[in-house]
Amino acid sequence: MCDVLAELGYLRYEGEETVVTAQGDVLGGLYTDVDLLVAQSLREGLWEGLDPAGLAVIAAGLVFEGRQHEEAPRLPGGEVRRALEATAALAGDLQSVEREHDLKFQRDLDFGFVWAMHRWVGGARLSSVLADTDLAAGDFIRWSRQVLDLLGQLADALSDEDPLRKRARAAMDLVDRGIVAYSSVM
Repeated sequence: MCDVLAELGYLRYEGEETVVTAQGDVLGGLYTDVDLLVAQSLREGLWEGLDPAGLAVIAAGLVFEGRQHEEAPRLPGGEVRRALEATAALAGDLQSVEREHDLKFQRDLDFGFVWAMHRWVGGARLSSVLADTDLAAGDFIRWSRQVLDLLGQLADALSDEDPLRKRARAAMDLVDRGIVAYSSVM
């Protein structure tokens, strides 16, 4: 694993010592099963053009693990679709690096929650969002809470000067409303 992180620039070897780079510090602040993908996406600027709603949609695509795999989940268009496609392509590149090192540490992406989150952060009511999916209300809330967690990790891992940090916090406000906000009180 260390060789993969060194190859990607998150660690460097200095003689017998292994040194964590600045990018490694960002990676160290992420606690998700796709943390390397998140860190590499940030590093490559894949999400720079996204508004807060788009960033929430990306987070939904990163955290979700559906029970059933749809053939082609519904995706929003524009910059969000471009960012989702770029993130999926990067995930494929990282899987190639894993294979070169006989490792498997990242799970496959599942964009099955993306459309529901797109609708939610766009202001749709829960009943309308659920009518477009096969999710139960409790599942929607659970996945939304995980989106909030990842957005919080992003904001905490980024420097104060990084504009994506502010957008991650704003994205949290878009997600944490209605029943999702109420569920944290319960």
